[in-house]
Amino acid sequence: PIHYLQPVASGLGAAGHRRNMAEQPQSLQTLMPELWEKYDGDDDPDIFQDIAVARDGGFSEVGNLWSKSRWVSALVAVALLASNTYVILAADVGQISASLSGTGVQREFLMTKVLSVKLMQWFETWENGSQKLVEIVPRGVEIMCAIELFGLAVLWFYLLRSILRSLCTSHAMIRWTSFSHAFWLIIPELSSYSAMRLLHFVTPSILISDFSTLSSRQLGSKLQTTCIWSQFILTRVFCLIVGIDAFLMKFRENEDIIHGRDLSLSKAWKLLIFISQILGIVQLGLFVRDRLFLFIFGGEDSLMQPREMARKEVWCALLAREMYEQMTVGQWIALVLTFSDEDFQRLVLNERGKARAGALLTSARDFTTGPGSDDKGMLDLSTDSIFGNELREIQPTEPAVDSDSSSD
Repeated sequence: PIHYLQPVASGLGAAGHRRNMAEQPQSLQTLMPELWEKYDGDDDPDIFQDIAVARDGGFSEVGNLWSKSRWVSALVAVALLASNTYVILAADVGQISASLSGTGVQREFLMTKVLSVKLMQWFETWENGSQKLVEIVPRGVEIMCAIELFGLAVLWFYLLRSILRSLCTSHAMIRWTSFSHAFWLIIPELSSYSAMRLLHFVTPSILISDFSTLSSRQLGSKLQTTCIWSQFILTRVFCLIVGIDAFLMKFRENEDIIHGRDLSLSKAWKLLIFISQILGIVQLGLFVRDRLFLFIFGGEDSLMQPREMARKEVWCALLAREMYEQMTVGQWIALVLTFSDEDFQRLVLNERGKARAGALLTSARDFTTGPGSDDKGMLDLSTDSIFGNELREIQPTEPAVDSDSSSD
């Protein structure tokens, strides 16, 4: 329906409408039979013939990523970072302060409280009841608040450490690697961080992926294998218990807002942060980006070997530096804050036809002749340039030209 409304809205009239409909690309129903007839029965169907990986790592297209809408997206990212940090600090510190002052009331069930009591009871039995450790077990909410505040402090520590390290070092690799970690790993985590984030590691898709990756690795001796698998199981059980308790705690904190009859601006803001934290349990952007990294750098076996991981880290560092060199400081900050998996795909993949055209145009600009020059005007295809292989494919075979006619 939108194709019928657009000509009317733009004042084209019936003639313009017919012209626009005639210029519309072929539909999916038309293209599928055509492509099926083309590739059906072909032993080696070259379906991906129009796609090529950028030979220069996509750095030549960094300037095309900038748009003014990045300012709005960057402001939203900064607002989420500050708001999420403030809401966690206010809620958790308030809960702990209420408990220390004696105003906190234990009226909710949390698995961390039950397991802590069971653990202390077992320890008392092992110690022949010499200590009343059960009496000093804090409330479940206090345990959850302490865990969440600890995770928040660790993330902020790594963020500040990465920024300071990048500003104080004179080594280019360390500087830009630290910047890429800070903006593309830590800040996205902080923007929607909560203790519920631990549920990410026990979601079926992530759990199965981690299990398959660990199963395909060479773990060494039987003792090392036992330790690694025990660590895998215990950490996933911990993430499940703490993640569920974190969700229950967060839901109860917002219970008055959810079941309330009025909604103020501050309540709406806290509710939006709560929804952002729930959506942040599975960081879809980071997950998709990791899958793209695995696709590009992991190779056919879909496993990131040490050399492949190093290549990925170097590419991210070089990309951050290339953005800085082509943008102003403000534009660079906005761009790295809003860099997404779509930008990554736009940089890394090229359409083969456009790549060849770009290579020919670049070569034509550099093609110069002059008297007394022996090698000017020759396309240097001996080096492994960006589109060297592409040019070799389309370079026509010509007879040798003698030196007397070279000036022509």
